[in-house]
Amino acid sequence: MTNTGMFFRMLLSAVFRRRSRAVMAVVASLVGAATLSCLAMICIAVPQQMNQEMRAYGANLIVTPLADSENGKSGIDDAMVEHTTEMVSAKGSEKHATYRYENVRVNAAPYVMAGVNPAQVRNLNHHWVVDGSWPSAGKVLVGRDVADAMGLKVGGSITIGYRASDNAASSGQASQSGTDGTSDGQTSSGSTGAQQTQNGHVSSDIMDTSGTEFRVAGIVDTGGSEDSIIYALAGDVDKLTGSTRGVDVIEYSSGASDLTALVNSINDMTSMHVKAQQVTKITASDTRVITMLQTLFWIVSLVVLVFTLVGVGTTIS
Repeated sequence: MTNTGMFFRMLLSAVFRRRSRAVMAVVASLVGAATLSCLAMICIAVPQQMNQEMRAYGANLIVTPLADSENGKSGIDDAMVEHTTEMVSAKGSEKHATYRYENVRVNAAPYVMAGVNPAQVRNLNHHWVVDGSWPSAGKVLVGRDVADAMGLKVGGSITIGYRASDNAASSGQASQSGTDGTSDGQTSSGSTGAQQTQNGHVSSDIMDTSGTEFRVAGIVDTGGSEDSIIYALAGDVDKLTGSTRGVDVIEYSSGASDLTALVNSINDMTSMHVKAQQVTKITASDTRVITMLQTLFWIVSLVVLVFTLVGVGTTIS
């Protein structure tokens, strides 16, 4: 008998004579393989699920008009919104909402009003808590801070005035405030109005409380800067201001695998006259959690693999 034949004969004899040990070695191998397969599936599925869940907390990509471009004075027109949306959707699933910001007055106090499409905003921001209903024609959605400051209730009324002089000097600032979801335009509106004096006295125009009356459809509470903004239909904002222009901010919740590359591709197209940037508070949290989970899964997989090899090796030795 050759050496090869003797080797296989010894191997088969060992298996049949020590069937219990052979079965235990096979079982250990199967358990280890099944555990590693499950962990591998989790490593793939959990980050994707986490990415989808994080996208429910708002936008991870913001697009605004360039401040030094002529297009920035009139916002981003519908054609550019559609073109930008096509670029984002080409890299993955997306949800978006557009905002037009205007400085307005309520009882002579400066506030920021946003013209929106309620369906888009509602689909993008699932974390918004709305008491009442979303805005409709002739009705507005006010932030919690605005409602508390003015004692507004759902179903009540609010008179909103618009002055072109309030927005002339801060048209670019309002759009810039939307890049991080804040209402810095409210502060700029107040400073603009505070400078309007006549002979050292406050201008009577500043104290003017006239305007258009709206009903309060609901009150939004997010715990963020959105609570200091008044939201209305884009058409109602057009009527209030007497003009139709493009939007100041496009917010995207993008499922692109490489968000940085998408931002660079948008910014590289100078003819678009828009600027894209990531919302770091969303993307950073998403990346940090996913990295932590993947590291944990790799450690557990390594421990399982080592124990499986030790178990099998001890059994067959």
